[in-house]
Amino acid sequence: MKYHFFYNPYSRGFLSKKWVLEPIINRFGKENIHETLKDPQEMFRKYSKIIDNDTVVIGLGGDGTLNILVNAFVEKTDKFSLFPCGTANVIVGELGITHDIYTFLNGLENAEIIRIDAGDNNGNKFLLCTGLGIDAIAVKKVSNRLKKIFGPLAYVFSFFRAIFHERVDVKLIVDGDLFTVKSAVIQNFKNYGGSFYFDPDVSAEDGFLSLIVLEDENKNIFSNLLNIFKRKKAFIKAIHFKELYIEDINEKVFFQVDGDISNNFIRCIKVIPDAIGFVLVK
Repeated sequence: MKYHFFYNPYSRGFLSKKWVLEPIINRFGKENIHETLKDPQEMFRKYSKIIDNDTVVIGLGGDGTLNILVNAFVEKTDKFSLFPCGTANVIVGELGITHDIYTFLNGLENAEIIRIDAGDNNGNKFLLCTGLGIDAIAVKKVSNRLKKIFGPLAYVFSFFRAIFHERVDVKLIVDGDLFTVKSAVIQNFKNYGGSFYFDPDVSAEDGFLSLIVLEDENKNIFSNLLNIFKRKKAFIKAIHFKELYIEDINEKVFFQVDGDISNNFIRCIKVIPDAIGFVLVK
């Protein structure tokens, strides 16, 4: 098995953990450490020759870093892992991945490999979540300055600002059933934003995605969000599905994918069962 490590130079978390490179260099050599680019297609063009089916691609970053790596290399290898160096480490927290670099490196060779589903939107993969409406507006408007100061809490502040942004009705066809919403989150893992659990029954290993919607967004939006952040019951509906189509798209509808704004309108979201083998080091 070969191991290639990709660090994210744009990650606030990585800048405070650059020291993790030294033990990796000592164990695997400097030639196996590479810089992550923002565009998965550029990543593929630059690094595809060194990636094959015997390669484990390891991200040194957060959820967004892993998303880039999966989209860049999933056609070359299905084996991925992640060491937490990012602003948001939702997947790391949910899977229980170690935060100790020496434990991580020592455990790679005999680590358990678990099969994880992925979501697909217009051919792009996501592991964590995608969303539209308030969820995406909050991502779009989050302050970089606040991210540097508060980390993931910056998204909480942005979430409440997004309440007052204009939202429009969007029609969703979910496994054949029609829903009209202004906001929605599609999850693959239980944890949302590092601290919140909208659907305790969703699993990245069950062959389904979970659609999270507020049952009466116009009436309950503010009180719902307050209850969510207080970890109290909110008027939330969770629908497990395999395929979802989005109608009536316009320029007022924003989408986020694993915490980054998507520049493309998303028309179809579907689950890809057992998409990757995640090398799990606890």
